[in-house]
Amino acid sequence: MARAQSNSQSLAQGEIRSTEGLPVVNPHAAGADIGAEQMYVCIPGPDQTQIVRTFGTYTADLHALAQWLVENGIQTIAMASTGV
Repeated sequence: MARAQSNSQSLAQGEIRSTEGLPVVNPHAAGADIGAEQMYVCIPGPDQTQIVRTFGTYTADLHALAQWLVENGIQTIAMASTGV
């Protein structure tokens, strides 16, 4: 099955996706989807966008994630995880 075309732009530090039409409820919040081998983390970006980055699950990856969140002024995070 072919992947659906998206309105996104890839960067070295993440992918920028449009959030046009969605209100920003908390500009200092992030969202994370936690998987067994990687985490997808999204933070608010400039001009009705969001920045999505992927991190691994090892200790060094968690430290890099924490640093990225602090550098971007994130104060709270909502996490989703499935599995056992």
